[in-house]
Amino acid sequence: MKTTPRLSLIIRVAVLILWAGLFGLLLKRDYFVRALDLRESQVIKRSREESFAGVYFKDQRIGFVKNRLTPTSDNTYELFQEAYLRLNILKQSHPVRLRIKAEMANDRLRDFTFSLSSPFYTMEAHGVVEQNTIKLSLFTGKERIEEVIRLKEAPFLATNQRAYLLKSGLAIGDKIKVPYFDPISLSAKDTIMEYRGLEKILLQSRIYNLHHSIETFSGIRINSWLNG
Repeated sequence: MKTTPRLSLIIRVAVLILWAGLFGLLLKRDYFVRALDLRESQVIKRSREESFAGVYFKDQRIGFVKNRLTPTSDNTYELFQEAYLRLNILKQSHPVRLRIKAEMANDRLRDFTFSLSSPFYTMEAHGVVEQNTIKLSLFTGKERIEEVIRLKEAPFLATNQRAYLLKSGLAIGDKIKVPYFDPISLSAKDTIMEYRGLEKILLQSRIYNLHHSIETFSGIRINSWLNG
């Protein structure tokens, strides 16, 4: 079946959302956005259990993302991420599954395996990191593509645990530039995260004071709330 332009765009966005959560680089400075020391290793040591997050589109839940981070040896960890989405295309619901398995050591990514499956499109990818270079093998079901991607910095692993942001002394309106690897264009790009301060949020009949931040990358806007 031939993939429509709309379906291709949806698949690309879905891949970008999941991969953008996996790959990050060291934060950089510019004239308006200050850098932040992530200290991911301290966060990772406290986040060894599974976590789940819902995926919503126009206030409707369309899927979920599951994360599991497991220590394998001293300063070495294995990350497993799985996303399941149901996308409405031409008035029909279609399942999309994305899986990522990655290994990291001392905060730095070593290798990863990624797969995407849907009724219209399948893809598998494997990457190995050597200093600032990613050697990528991509298989689409019809052809195999070999790519060598050179980055300015060795890629870091960005987890969904972001409590370190609350310790950076952010004030309302402060912005942080977070470079990340974009698997769609095979290049390094930036996302800007803006801190919006504390907000009262109603969750399961309880009101919480949560720290609100907004991220924007490739035209996608993501709101997140942290307690602490």
